[in-house]
Parts: sequence; C-alpha cells; structure tokens
Amino acid sequence: GFGGLVGKEVQPGRRLGTEFSDRAKSTAGVGGLFHSDELPKYGITQSEVDAVKKAVGCREHDAFILVADSAEKAKNAMKAVIVRARETLHGIPKEVRKPNEDGTSTFSRPMPGAARMYPETDHKTITISQAFLKSIPVPELIEEKIKRYKKWGISHDLAELAGRSEKAPIFEGYVKKYPGIKPAYLAETFLGAVRTIKTQFNKDVSPSVGDFEALFEALNAGKISKESVLKILQEKSPATAISKYKVLSDKELEKALKKIISENKDLPFNALIGKAMSKLRGKASGQKISELLKKLTAQ
Repeated sequence: GFGGLVGKEVQPGRRLGTEFSDRAKSTAGVGGLFHSDELPKYGITQSEVDAVKKAVGCREHDAFILVADSAEKAKNAMKAVIVRARETLHGIPKEVRKPNEDGTSTFSRPMPGAARMYPETDHKTITISQAFLKSIPVPELIEEKIKRYKKWGISHDLAELAGRSEKAPIFEGYVKKYPGIKPAYLAETFLGAVRTIKTQFNKDVSPSVGDFEALFEALNAGKISKESVLKILQEKSPATAISKYKVLSDKELEKALKKIISENKDLPFNALIGKAMSKLRGKASGQKISELLKKLTAQ
C-alpha cells in the first residue's frame, strides 16, 4: 500500500523515500537505495521496473525498495526500511534529527529509552539468546557473601570487611588451602594485621600476598606460633624472616623451661610463667608453655 507514498514530499526537497534511505544508511552503512516511486531512472528501464514488481509480487498500489550492497548489509538496510515504514503508519516517529542548511532535518539516531541510553547506531544489532544469558555466571551479592562467611565462624564486622574487600577471592583461597587455621583468624590477620601493627606499634608495613602465603603455610604446618605472627609481619622481609621464629621442639622447650626454673628457684609459679612467656613467646604457644611449666614445677 505504499505505492505513490514513498515518493511523497514530507519536507521541501525531501521525500518519504529519503527518510527510508537515511535509516538504511545509518543502520546498515549502505550508500542509499532505489524505490519504485522514482523509477524508471538511473539507467533502470520501465520494463525492468515491471519485471521487479512481478518478481516480488507487487499489487497495484504497492511499492518496492532495492538495495545494492553485500547480502548482510542489504538485508539489514531492508529491515531498517520496514521498521521506518511501519512507524509511518503511526505518525511522526520519535527520533533525534540533525538540521540541514536548507532548513530541513535529517534522521540522526533513535530517541533514548527510559534508562536514557541511546541504541548503538554504528554497529549492527546483536541478538542475545536466553540460553546465552543463562550461561553467564551471576556474581555473588556482598550480602550473601557476608552470610556465608559468618557460617565459617567469622563475626559480622569481620565478615563484612572480608566481603567488601577486593582481596576476598584471595582470602577464600587461603581458607581452602590452610584448613588447620580458623577462617576467622585468617581474615583477621590477612585483612587487619597491617592496621593492628600501625595502631599497636606505630609502624607502617606492607607485606605482600607472597609474605602472607609463606606465613600461613608455616602456621598451618605448626612451624611457627600465632604469637610470632605480628612480629614476623614487622620484619623487612616477612617470608625470609620466618626461620627466625620457628617453634621449639618439645625437647628444646622442656630444656629451656628447666633452665628458667633452675635460674629462678625462689620465684612463685605465676612469676615463672611471666619469665617463661617473656623469653619464649613466639617460640611456642602460650598454652603449651603453661602446661609444660606446670608439669615441670610439680615434679
């Protein structure tokens, strides 16, 4: 039903066919198009026009569009023309237009949607399937991550700190890699030790991920105690300083405690504990020092 309408002037010197052409150029990047209302012309004869009408099944009041380009570009151009033709049936389309020197205007781009986003006009439309959308992994919400961390025995504040940290994936890797260390302690040390050292010792440190890995590896294997962790992190090279803080073997610890007892025979047990902790802190866990000292003084 567009016969005679495609060639109708909608602005001075601009026809509906010009509007169709603008859409085709903008959407598909073609050089233009031919329409039946302007033919025969451009070397196209009336007999050829009649042959095309017959080939595409045009009725008396129908029109046709011709686009000469690659198959893909031509197909996209035709789709753009069909969209614009349908819009014609509903009035003046909502679109952004640019002014011409002669006072007319030319199609520029579609109007933005509700989100104030303009459709991309420099590239062809990419159709996204539901199957593809469902295949995209959806990131875990921070709130859900915090809930999961709390199930690991981590306090809400510490779980929130871990959940919002960009280091969360590294922390979760530590939880899996070092099962002998409680997740709460891993989070507290990995995410809070630097601030703790600054607060307690007024010292700025910047241990690397490699330093923390070496530290947790040694702690998980029982080679160092928790009491030495903050001291190690204050070293110039924490990873290489770990050897200085290795825990004593049971025999070495017993020997050291016996020496403390022999040198302080008149001191009560609580005072001996203080001496032992002061000298051996970081070399063995406080609980182990206390239990072994109690056993030795009872003999």
